[in-house]
Amino acid sequence: ALSAALDEHRLKHTLPKGGFFAWIDLEVDTQALLLIAERDFDVSFLPGPMCALPGSADTHASFARLCFAYETTEDIVEGVHRLAAARERMLSTAAAREARLSQRSHAMIVVEALVISCLAAFPSGVATASPLTQILEKCTVGL
Repeated sequence: ALSAALDEHRLKHTLPKGGFFAWIDLEVDTQALLLIAERDFDVSFLPGPMCALPGSADTHASFARLCFAYETTEDIVEGVHRLAAARERMLSTAAAREARLSQRSHAMIVVEALVISCLAAFPSGVATASPLTQILEKCTVGL
């Protein structure tokens, strides 16, 4: 059941030949994901760095250990669905943040070009209360 649910969400995993835990690669920072998963999706897991030997936590940052020994099949499948949803939210939030940063960078380039054009057009300087200064102040709020 666990393997099928992980496959359904295309989550990389290695099933053990014995024991009670599966090792999965969520391809995101699992310590940050755990916060979202617990808070918003009521699902928990053990982040890979907590299972790592001292000095190797960084190499396990995207991994998680899932226990499949104590839950029902239905709960395991539901837990994987919730975990996948938390991961998708984390990825979409990161993509949105990256897009906003890209837009800000583009806006700053435009503002810098305006300032350079203004300085070239007014070699003696621009008065502090000029309309261009006011426009630039409004345009750069939040950048």
